[in-house]
Amino acid sequence: DNKEKIDKLIKNHDITKSLSDKNTTKLEDEAKELDKKDKKYFSFDDWHTKFLNKFYKKEYSEALEYLDKALETANNDEDKTKALYNKGVTLGELGEFQKEIDVYDIFIKEFRDTKSEPILEQVAYAYYYKGITLGESQKEIDVYDTFIKEFKNSKSELILKLVAKSYI
Repeated sequence: DNKEKIDKLIKNHDITKSLSDKNTTKLEDEAKELDKKDKKYFSFDDWHTKFLNKFYKKEYSEALEYLDKALETANNDEDKTKALYNKGVTLGELGEFQKEIDVYDIFIKEFRDTKSEPILEQVAYAYYYKGITLGESQKEIDVYDTFIKEFKNSKSELILKLVAKSYI
């Protein structure tokens, strides 16, 4: 079913990866459908869909507005972490590097002790991208040292790959 495929795409997509033309069109169609709905009834997924559509059109400022609305309607940690992670990446695209780092700091502080593996993977990405954003500096090294110390014994293959990249 086409609706299920677009729902899965919206729920699980990592915005650091590109979309196929087919999926970009599906996303745009879904965003247009949402224009028919009263915004006061929008769910997290609705706002997140609008965000993704604007993000992939490189309309980052408007995307950020939709993402802030998504954050306001997030009613579980999975949605909140997805939105915070996406906010950090979007701020980076806008060149707002200190704000990007601030979002990653909030994200890490709030969720570093979670027991949820998918959320811990998002925390790992937040550490990783924070280090990249800091650039070649002592602060970057400190972030990676902390990240490695906290996650070197993870059971997640994805987290261990990020830890390995942090040694480089």
